[in-house]
Amino acid sequence: MNELITNVAEKINTALHTLKQEPFQLTLRPAPAEDGILQNDCAVFRVDVQKYLTTAALQKIIQNPWADDMLLITEYVSPQQGEMLRNKEIQYADAAGNMFIRYPGVAILISNCAKPQRIEQEKCVGRAFSPTGLKLIFLLLTEPDALNWGYRNLAQYSGVSLGSVGYIMADLQNSGHLINADGKLIWKDRHKIIGKWCDYYRAKLLPRIKKRCYAGTVPENDLEYPLLAGGESAAEQLHLLKSRRLLAYCTGNINLCIVKNRWKEDIDGNIEIRTPFWPECRTFDKIPYLLIYADLLAEDDSRCTEIAGEIFNRFLRGDQ
Repeated sequence: MNELITNVAEKINTALHTLKQEPFQLTLRPAPAEDGILQNDCAVFRVDVQKYLTTAALQKIIQNPWADDMLLITEYVSPQQGEMLRNKEIQYADAAGNMFIRYPGVAILISNCAKPQRIEQEKCVGRAFSPTGLKLIFLLLTEPDALNWGYRNLAQYSGVSLGSVGYIMADLQNSGHLINADGKLIWKDRHKIIGKWCDYYRAKLLPRIKKRCYAGTVPENDLEYPLLAGGESAAEQLHLLKSRRLLAYCTGNINLCIVKNRWKEDIDGNIEIRTPFWPECRTFDKIPYLLIYADLLAEDDSRCTEIAGEIFNRFLRGDQ
């Protein structure tokens, strides 16, 4: 981490040199703190390091109070992430050269620096965070007591092969995500695994989910059809926002819905219907909050990110 801080500090000082401003002096704190202080005669910043600004990490940052003297340092801030951070007055700088820094007499905004080739945000992970593993983890996080089911039940209700279940469970235990407590498996840090699942869901599982897009009228009551509202649509049902879109998972034949509401296939339409990634034997009255949360984060939209924070705080934070 200290190498990242040093690298970013050099880029900040290069920008200050261009503006003929005094450079920062960097004071690093020893491990395990792995952060530091940037200071000159005009300002002092406490460094907060997030090596990879994942969707879940971004959501937590913009939801929590952020001090004026805090500076976020990370490997890369995308244009969309930068806009969200600036809207919250959160100052940042990355290893690519993007930055948003303000203090008396100085205002720096550099954006659209491309992600360097060396930065690979899709870290190498084991079987647990493959698309198949994500399906099993979804079951483990949303079904009470599933952590201690037999492997055959896990395979049946996750849609994952019996052999893969064994490999995935072993990977979760070997990596320390699952621990044995008095003969029962428990999550070492459930909140951490939720965040990680959401990040890899967006990157690896969501692109594989089959979907159809339509343009047409959003049903006033989609509950009369075999549709389960997700993302923005689920948040609207919870009275957390208003949306002109419909995002839903289809659990049966929706031909009547298509005809009645005059839907026409349109890749840019306001209606997105997804095929569930869980097996038919597992039924829901409504989409689990974990998936609503993940789908909102995947929108890369500041409004959806804020609502995702509400979903987490109301329905997932106390879920230990």
